[in-house]
Amino acid sequence: MKVLWISLIVFAAVSGFLVGRASAPTASLPVSELSTDDSSVVPSLPTSAPENSETKPISPVESTSTKMSASPATSQPSPYSRADVDPDSSAPYSNEQIAEQQTYEDLRRMAQDNYPAAQQELHEWAELHKADLKSRMEATLGESSGFMFEEVLKDNAMLNEPLAQQPMEEDFAWREQAQVNIHDYIIMNSTDPRLEILNITCMQKKCEVTLTGKDDRAGIILYMQLMQTRPFGITGGPSPTTMMNDDGSYWMYMLLTF
Repeated sequence: MKVLWISLIVFAAVSGFLVGRASAPTASLPVSELSTDDSSVVPSLPTSAPENSETKPISPVESTSTKMSASPATSQPSPYSRADVDPDSSAPYSNEQIAEQQTYEDLRRMAQDNYPAAQQELHEWAELHKADLKSRMEATLGESSGFMFEEVLKDNAMLNEPLAQQPMEEDFAWREQAQVNIHDYIIMNSTDPRLEILNITCMQKKCEVTLTGKDDRAGIILYMQLMQTRPFGITGGPSPTTMMNDDGSYWMYMLLTF
């Protein structure tokens, strides 16, 4: 009887264990044991990677480099220096600069700054020389001298707008040599046997020549030769002022620039 009772107790315990195991809930299983084959589960576990890639801002480094490459080039230094346009530059200026669109007063100030002694000498000489030239023309041309003097002064930069282009020391040597060169050239190339050189005066890269002769055609040819050959540094000059007489004699004034 005692053994039967013990058997019943053991049977009841075993039955209870089996019933309890069969009815155990599955909700307590860990998530890692759930099947992921069902595609409906995927939306419930979204990842943040796609959202991050879509809303990723532009890199500030790229923006900075773009602005730098597109920046204007105005910050670059100018290839031109002040000396290229400064009228107060101490460098000597050429005859081409005189022809530029500048007023005589501007050029005179440049000459005064660069060659003060030479500019002063040239200015005083021009005033005295105009009076001397007029006196000599009166002695040679008589009653026609007044009209011819006015013609000589027209567009005469040497007498009306004198500009020093080199120091006095250099000009002293240059003017003497230029006067000798012009004298010898005229004597050697003129075809007028009655040619007479009345005066040759050179100052600051300009020379004034007055002459007379008996063959006016020879005088014109002589001037044309000077302009065509341009010996010893002649760069040009205005047309000569000439008075021709009925007998073929003439008086001529030439202005030569160097």
